[in-house]
Amino acid sequence: MSALLKRRYNRSLRVDCVPNVQRWANDNEDFVEKLKSSSTFSEEMVVSRTITVNSQSSECEVPWDYDILEVLGQGSAGKVLRARRGDGVEVAIKVMRASDEEELHGRRQEFEILKRLNHPHLVKALDFWQTGFEAAVVLSYHAGQALDVAVKDQTFSEGTSRTLFYQLISAVSYLHEQGVLHRDVKAENILVSPDHQKVYLADFNTAKALQDGGALTMTGTMEYAAPEVLDGNSPSYGQDVWGCGLCLHVMLTGRLPRRLHNFRSLEAFAAAQRSCPINWQHHQWNVCTAACKEVIIQCLCVKETSRPSAAEILTMRWVLEPSLDFTV
Repeated sequence: MSALLKRRYNRSLRVDCVPNVQRWANDNEDFVEKLKSSSTFSEEMVVSRTITVNSQSSECEVPWDYDILEVLGQGSAGKVLRARRGDGVEVAIKVMRASDEEELHGRRQEFEILKRLNHPHLVKALDFWQTGFEAAVVLSYHAGQALDVAVKDQTFSEGTSRTLFYQLISAVSYLHEQGVLHRDVKAENILVSPDHQKVYLADFNTAKALQDGGALTMTGTMEYAAPEVLDGNSPSYGQDVWGCGLCLHVMLTGRLPRRLHNFRSLEAFAAAQRSCPINWQHHQWNVCTAACKEVIIQCLCVKETSRPSAAEILTMRWVLEPSLDFTV
């Protein structure tokens, strides 16, 4: 009996991690019984693999039903892998380390939030498992680059930016309708397709479902934090809208209005954000329409109570009617 076929049978032993394998076994009962009676078959065959999560040799099991193709990214807390499932579908596996039970619960929460969401511009959650204090979330795979990387060589035109911003703000509006705050909308968490025609909002590590209760803490990346969050207030829907506005700024200019490392303190950075959130001196603004600028102004409105909601931004003419020819 071939080793490959034996391995395929043995995958069904880990049905908690790979439910589709159990379905395969159920559909092939006769074959399974013959395989189990084989004199060369051993119940002790390896049923999963381990992968190194970081330089400290922390490991997480990956079921055999996933063929690892490459490492897409790696950080101090884990890595993201491109893999192929047994049914041929390519996925992204986000393997993360947790320091305690509370953090492990947060990893699970990301999956629980994502699995009930369904929007064309949100990554989809497909599976979850954990081994000790390592957790893995299987996500839909989308080829391309993060927004901050995609604009390094050349910024997007206003037309392209409008297309992508519409997709982003519609995804955020959908999240808010579902009672979910992302809390970390930034260029690094937005995947851009190779043809620059689609975006997908990813990384729900800091997302919060409001109906779950509990306090909303100041999380996410400080450079994308709205003024009220920099002041120590809890993030709200307005935080996500502020992040979308900064992402539109990045699409058009290739950079944020200001960087935290250029200031002596977080307080100084926050003061600059409040006094002048947008630097209109960048040459790109000379060829950008007034209607586009108005969207950025509204998203980056310093006063939280005056900042429009994501649903309201969606009704602005520049966002809603891409066929209109706006003049500078």
